[in-house]
Amino acid sequence: MHLDGQYYIGRLQCPRYEDDHSTCDAEKRHCGYSNKEWKYETKHTTEDCNCDLESAPDETLDIIRSGGIPIISWEGEKLKVVKFDPEKMRYVALSHV
Repeated sequence: MHLDGQYYIGRLQCPRYEDDHSTCDAEKRHCGYSNKEWKYETKHTTEDCNCDLESAPDETLDIIRSGGIPIISWEGEKLKVVKFDPEKMRYVALSHV
């Protein structure tokens, strides 16, 4: 992309500028995130489902606080996290479901 295009994109307002994390609590692992337009609700595929939500591994917050980028993936039935290393990793794909 040419420099003028990069400048234009860089000047756009983030679509999440009104997001509010003021009530989030890392110690209690409580996400108080809110957004005016957020209408998402966690739903189960069946009414008799009794599954639990999965939490990110404990080390995730440490990686973020140190300025790193956490990469979370499934290993068997557990989530694992590693710190993104540009020397060893060619790219990273982010997904939120």
